[in-house]
Amino acid sequence: MTISTEPATAITVSQELRQTLVLRAWEAVSTQRELQGVLEAITQVLVPVVHFDSIGIIYFDGVNHDPYAAHIVGAPRRAGETLEQYFNRPEFACPTEIPVRPLTPYEPLHLEHANEGDIYVCNDLFAKEA
Repeated sequence: MTISTEPATAITVSQELRQTLVLRAWEAVSTQRELQGVLEAITQVLVPVVHFDSIGIIYFDGVNHDPYAAHIVGAPRRAGETLEQYFNRPEFACPTEIPVRPLTPYEPLHLEHANEGDIYVCNDLFAKEA
């Protein structure tokens, strides 16, 4: 598994391709019964067009920010595997240099949206100064 901290180049997507991707994602997602399957299906549709290494859903409960579901591209979860077991697989343990930066709290506006159940998309954290 390769972990990249370099931002991927943006791909211009036409309106027609965008509509096709949305339809394909909807078709893939509608066949799934579990959230894990939904994440895997979305990945299969989008990764050829929009490069990303993983996707996850975080549950915000007060000061707790726990992972609820996650998928790493190319590594589906095994039957009966918990999320903790999935994250602790030996093949995921690889040395990665992460730049040390000052900590900055989340903006209150974003937490309010998370608590309301709204979707919050975060840009590349490594591109931020803090």
